[in-house]
Amino acid sequence: MKRLNLLLLLLLALSAVSCSDDQPQDGEATADDASGQVEEQKTIRLLSYRHLPADDSLWQQLKSEQGYQVDVEQASPQEMLQRLKNGSPADVAIFPDLRDAAVAKQEGLLQFHGLPGLDSYYKSRLRDDEGYWTGLSRRYPVIVYKTEAEEAPAPSFLFLSQPSQRGKVLLPPADDPILQSIVAAISVQGGQQAARNWVESVKANAAQGSPVSGGRERLLALANGGAEFTIALLDEFAALRNPGTYAELQQAEQLEAVMPKDGEGETHYNLSCAVVPEGGDSRKAAVLIEYLCSQKAQETYTAASFQYPANVMALPSEFLLNYMGGIRDDEVSAATISQYLPVARELLQEAGWPQ
Repeated sequence: MKRLNLLLLLLLALSAVSCSDDQPQDGEATADDASGQVEEQKTIRLLSYRHLPADDSLWQQLKSEQGYQVDVEQASPQEMLQRLKNGSPADVAIFPDLRDAAVAKQEGLLQFHGLPGLDSYYKSRLRDDEGYWTGLSRRYPVIVYKTEAEEAPAPSFLFLSQPSQRGKVLLPPADDPILQSIVAAISVQGGQQAARNWVESVKANAAQGSPVSGGRERLLALANGGAEFTIALLDEFAALRNPGTYAELQQAEQLEAVMPKDGEGETHYNLSCAVVPEGGDSRKAAVLIEYLCSQKAQETYTAASFQYPANVMALPSEFLLNYMGGIRDDEVSAATISQYLPVARELLQEAGWPQ
């Protein structure tokens, strides 16, 4: 009997140990908790000025190939800068132009991001020298003109400063990032006095209704108004020439674009830029940015918005190849242009360029 009691006690003790092993201890994750932690670790938080259907296909490919999910939140560039100032959580932010990325860097809102797996065919001069922003696509300022204009513009921004264009140029506002990049490029290549002269002369040629904010808005205003010329981005013009409605196409067919070149036949460019905000996970950010700079992703990412790839092995959209042909980029690095953007803003302010 005593041996039977001892045996029963032993079985009860073993049963208690087994039950306790099945229960999570304090601070110990369950299987569901562990799954959630893994999912969180493999999620990249993206804040971007754009979210196109083609982008979603890229995020699906990244998840399939590397297991990372991309959670996208779209906001205007101004909202994005404000969120970065407020410490909004994001691992990567994508700005539509170099100016806003440079401002974010200057205000200490970014962290360095190394890209050890960057595609070897990526154009290195499209990155910040100190590693705070990375160009994802090239965006070219162009002179757009009405097909009924008295003369087609010469392929130079100097054309807009000629006295013969008095009252014909629909101006962008002084805070337009593309205008500022043009003035910065003129400052780099010809000096500040040349840039000052250009700013003052083009301002004197302003058409009625100037300034108009937004490239697409300027193109539509040009098509429907009395001005003959304006400044916009090539991708904005291309998007208008590939519209969703016939009415938009009729407006677009009233316009043509010419690509300005410098004395060497080279073309000034701007960039859309990826950055890593303070507080973001730079390791996960590198995964996304390296992926977006790869040849395969570049063709999808840029074609959806008629922008040019930053990877030399990626082809631009068929429309751009047929309409504009080959382009020789200005050899000045984007980092150098970014350093002259404050100079450009000062020159525009001094000249009283309309806001």
